[in-house]
Amino acid sequence: MDSRELITLTSAEVRALAERLRARATSVMVHDAPSQQSDGILAAGALVHLVAELQALRGEIERVASSASDMAHHLRELLLDREAHDRGTVTVRFD
Repeated sequence: MDSRELITLTSAEVRALAERLRARATSVMVHDAPSQQSDGILAAGALVHLVAELQALRGEIERVASSASDMAHHLRELLLDREAHDRGTVTVRFD
């Protein structure tokens, strides 16, 4: 595989990869290589942790983006209210 090739994986695919790594690391085939075994277990755990962190980050970004959109809407309303005020009219809203 070319190291510059981009590969897209879903979170489920990364979890499945982590499980395969963990299974290989705990296999009887690597019992005589404890450092390889611990590296495989660590790599699997790191992948699972990173996927969870990325999902949490994505959720936070979506929340902030939604909040920013709401704020932009309110700012536009304030600008429209200000323009009406500058023309000598008064707008009263009951929200």
